[in-house]
Amino acid sequence: MVEILIVIPVYNHAPTLREVVEGALKAHGRVLVVDDGSTDGGADVLRGLPVPVIRHARNRGKGAAILTAADEAGAQGVTHMVTLDADGQHDPAEIERFLRLISAHPRALLVGKRDLDGAGAPATRRFGRAFSNFWFRVQTGRRVGDSQSGFRAYPVELLMHLPLRERGFAFEIEVLVRAAWAGVEVRDVDVTEDDLGYGEWAVDDGSGEVRVDDMGDYSYSPSIGDAFSSIVGVCWYSYDNWKLQPRDDDDLTD
Repeated sequence: MVEILIVIPVYNHAPTLREVVEGALKAHGRVLVVDDGSTDGGADVLRGLPVPVIRHARNRGKGAAILTAADEAGAQGVTHMVTLDADGQHDPAEIERFLRLISAHPRALLVGKRDLDGAGAPATRRFGRAFSNFWFRVQTGRRVGDSQSGFRAYPVELLMHLPLRERGFAFEIEVLVRAAWAGVEVRDVDVTEDDLGYGEWAVDDGSGEVRVDDMGDYSYSPSIGDAFSSIVGVCWYSYDNWKLQPRDDDDLTD
């Protein structure tokens, strides 16, 4: 039986987190937030919402937050996790697209493919994604539409058994490469993306005016160099480890 948990990792996104979580609750009633050591009050903004929060005592990285959620999901008997970012760039209403496909393709890793052209993304961002996609194909022989997207659906068993080593943003490309090496199907899911400022978020300062501030680390948009270094770093790992095997949890303990 398929059991699905919506997971929202957050690091310093108090201004947008509550709206994202409320939208996720409308799409699916089971939501978990992992606060990865926020220093801005983080998940405190969720008071009154029926959402459990797991807190890291320090910032350990987005990959670590996702793996913490996977551990909790596994303990609850959850079979799949849908992840989306806390900065508002992903539309929680589109969670429904993943829910439908999970039932049809329960063993697949589903990746949101953003329409960066329609969202008005700068050319450097589009090139960075194309570059990362290219290296994914070089290493796996497969195509993926958006290797940098954090809007995904993971089989929990996959996260529990792949030998994953990255704990920061490189986690998201590493898990794709290792899943492909292990013979797991990777499927695209068309999604939209908020075009607000790329790397910025809107804040109402109480005066009725909305200003744009720098986003926290979880809204980090990988550059071309970052895309190259993360996927090439994964490629240094030996093909000898491609088979599914229990992962090492040493890096997940405080």
